[in-house]
Amino acid sequence: MAVGLKAIRRTALKAVQAASVSCAIAAAVTAAIVIGLHTPGWLQPLERALQEVRFALLDRDASGSVVYADIDAASLQQVGVWPWPRSVHGALVDRLREAGAGEIFFDIDFSSRSTEAEDARFAEALARAEGMVHLAVFRQPADPARPDAGDLVNKPQPRFLAHAWPVTVSLPVDGDGRIRAALFADEVEGEAILSLSAMAAGADGPVRQAFGIDYSIAPASIPRVSVADLLAGRVDVSLLAGRKVVIGASAQELRDFFNVPLHGVLPGALLQILATETLLSGRPMTGGYGYVLLAVVLAAGMAATLCGLTGWRGRLVLFAVLSVGLELGALGVQALVPVSLDTVPAQVALILLSLAALLREIGVRQLLVRLLRRQRARDLLVLDKVFADSFDGVIVIDARGVIRAASRSAEAIWHAPIRSGTMARAVLPPAVVAMLETALARSADSDATACLHEIVITPEDPSGGAGRDARLIEYAITASVLAGEDGDDPDAVACLTCRDITDKRKAEEAFAYLAAHDPITDLLDRRAFEEALQKRLERGEPRGGDYHLLVAGLERIDIIAASLGLSWADKVRAAVARELRQLGCEFVASVGDRQLALAGFPPGVAPADFCAEVLGRISQELVLDGHRLHISACFGLATLAPADKPDAAALLRQAGTALSWARKAGPGTTRQFDQAMLRALTRRRLLEIDLEEGVRQGQFHVVYQPQVHLQSGQIIGVEALLRWQHPELGPVSPAEFIPIAEESGLIEPLGAFALSEACRTVRGWNLPLRLAVNVSPIQVERGSVIEAVEAALRGSGLPPAQLDLELVESLFLGQADQVAASISHLRGLGCGLALDDFGSGYSSLGYIPRFPFSKIKIDRSFVEHVHEDRGSAAIVRSVVELARGFDITVIAEGIETRAQEEAVRRLGCDIGQGYLYGRPMSGKELLALQHAAA
Repeated sequence: MAVGLKAIRRTALKAVQAASVSCAIAAAVTAAIVIGLHTPGWLQPLERALQEVRFALLDRDASGSVVYADIDAASLQQVGVWPWPRSVHGALVDRLREAGAGEIFFDIDFSSRSTEAEDARFAEALARAEGMVHLAVFRQPADPARPDAGDLVNKPQPRFLAHAWPVTVSLPVDGDGRIRAALFADEVEGEAILSLSAMAAGADGPVRQAFGIDYSIAPASIPRVSVADLLAGRVDVSLLAGRKVVIGASAQELRDFFNVPLHGVLPGALLQILATETLLSGRPMTGGYGYVLLAVVLAAGMAATLCGLTGWRGRLVLFAVLSVGLELGALGVQALVPVSLDTVPAQVALILLSLAALLREIGVRQLLVRLLRRQRARDLLVLDKVFADSFDGVIVIDARGVIRAASRSAEAIWHAPIRSGTMARAVLPPAVVAMLETALARSADSDATACLHEIVITPEDPSGGAGRDARLIEYAITASVLAGEDGDDPDAVACLTCRDITDKRKAEEAFAYLAAHDPITDLLDRRAFEEALQKRLERGEPRGGDYHLLVAGLERIDIIAASLGLSWADKVRAAVARELRQLGCEFVASVGDRQLALAGFPPGVAPADFCAEVLGRISQELVLDGHRLHISACFGLATLAPADKPDAAALLRQAGTALSWARKAGPGTTRQFDQAMLRALTRRRLLEIDLEEGVRQGQFHVVYQPQVHLQSGQIIGVEALLRWQHPELGPVSPAEFIPIAEESGLIEPLGAFALSEACRTVRGWNLPLRLAVNVSPIQVERGSVIEAVEAALRGSGLPPAQLDLELVESLFLGQADQVAASISHLRGLGCGLALDDFGSGYSSLGYIPRFPFSKIKIDRSFVEHVHEDRGSAAIVRSVVELARGFDITVIAEGIETRAQEEAVRRLGCDIGQGYLYGRPMSGKELLALQHAAA
């Protein structure tokens, strides 16, 4: 009897142990699946959906201590423009300050400049607020398509921050495009700045640390007033007294909207207030504890199984109760503390456990067994086929060194008769066999890893002649122990996987060469040249003095390409490269379009002598395929002193800058880099950037220079001249900004402005004075001058016969037919045409009878010495006689002395212009001069 009871106890204990192991395995598998789904974020959408449901159920009202000042559609309509004048924002600050608002936060960009007067008014309003205003700092990606491109930061102007506090308003965006968190503070240009929400709530936290926004706070409960009502004084001051005010836009036109959970789309300022209310209520949301809840659910499932609740229906009921209780508990926790529990892993585990219970009930285990057996048979057939047809060579060797199996490609790779049953030593290189034996000896080490090896083989020719080309073989060896069947001992095997990488290695070497060399000249390209030169400079080897870099810009290649074809330009570049290689430099490289660089001159050769030698090599006649070709070059020279920082990129950039100056001086010129070149280029680049802003902000104005009848001495006309008053650089010369405007296309709006302003001003004088206005060749070539002249005459009421349009000589060279239609139209309007700066450029007389000029202006270079130089006087006399033959009036410009005036009057000039009669002046000054002369 006692023996029987012991047997029953042993049986029961084994059953309990078996059930415990089964439950533990099921829990482990479930946990692995859930973690595998949760870690990559695949369960995140479900987690976010549950979080939104909790926010919706826990509806809360805002504290009311923060007021939203809304720039709505009515506010935009009331002011009428956007961006608003800065004085409007200043008036808004004054209104809120007078109403007793506690603090004012602007969610508006104040980084750009407005007019000086508007900016000053806003700064004065900030000063009156005495530090109660906070201005937004914006951070945004420089290029959304390139995460490594960095960020752009828009900070308020320094004059505003002198009286206000900066706050950041940037918010982190989740992968689905929604905003769920805000920052305590951000780092901007090395400075930690509190966020708007943290500043408004009086909270603090680490830089770049995020906190979750409590979206259970109802946006509708936040006090809200229209900025239009604020400006009009229609808001009850008791609503603002002592409260913080956040000013931002909800108007659709301004597009300051963000996607958020639960509420869909909210204005940015309202989102900042929600973050502020979150901190004020002490509920910065946190989350997590997903795996803790997962462990609790799994433990509950195991306990239920071990306690006898084994029926599948009972388990399903238990899992359903746990699922509902889990969500109710998470809701209760979130209502009490700012924690959003991640219940998704536990819910997914409950679903998996429920499915497992159902699958066990319907006998899926037996079905899977049959399916797995069939799949295994098919897999074995597929593996055999894949092994035999593998692109890589595969050879299996047993512990005796006998080949057990081999793919067909292995024989081609090793160029040997590799068959099953062959000894490995007979067909494989000794070094490979030795590694196979080592791997087999260590086959019991399960931690052994396979490494890639390479070997060069030169197969012998069976006929006894020379062997085939050497081949590079890449291979790896792995060893395994196969379990024995029916009591047999385990069997150790090694697998040799190999491939022929000869062609691949040659291609890699070829690609590496092409990646670092110019395919036309076979020289180093710019990137490889910079890297090689940088390494050379950093080695610090004695250079015996300065280190020089010369960049040669090839000239006349465009002519060769246009006449013979682009391929000939490449041939010329290649021929020049071959010549330059013979000069004995450390580096010769192709660094740009038709630019070659030479660095590390031969020892003892002066830079000037070396440049002359290079020019001689380049300028000599080239004979290519029967064609005699001539080219030239300009040179930019940069020098690195022994004490200078070794910077190859900067040295190359300096040489390129010097080259651009050499090209201005003409072929065969060499220029040594100096800082003045860099300053000039920097100024030009700044002017290019500021020119469009200057046009838009009205920084240009028109001045007038009198034109005097030489016989009577009376002022009979004026020339309108365009001037630029830069807000920082001061007056900018037309000789500096006109070429920039012509290159950028801004000369057309500038020319139209000058025409319109001059016509309006002269018409307002109501005097019989002719008006001369310079016209850019680009305006004539594009035809825009016609529309500009018609608009100026129509808008001002100036008679066309009172307007002279001054054209330069270069307009008529090679393009006379193209501009003829525009000039004919202008002449048809009744306007006069004057040929400006005659003789300063090309001095061609052939186009004068072809166009209806009414005036010729003799260039100041001939007038300057006309009273003392017979040659200048002869040229002026010839121009006057030519003009009289065509009934054309002659104007002498640049008259500065009475002697010059008397000389040009004696020679027959009709009109004079220059500093003798007055410098360019404003319209009021010229009108006063005219009245004084009368």
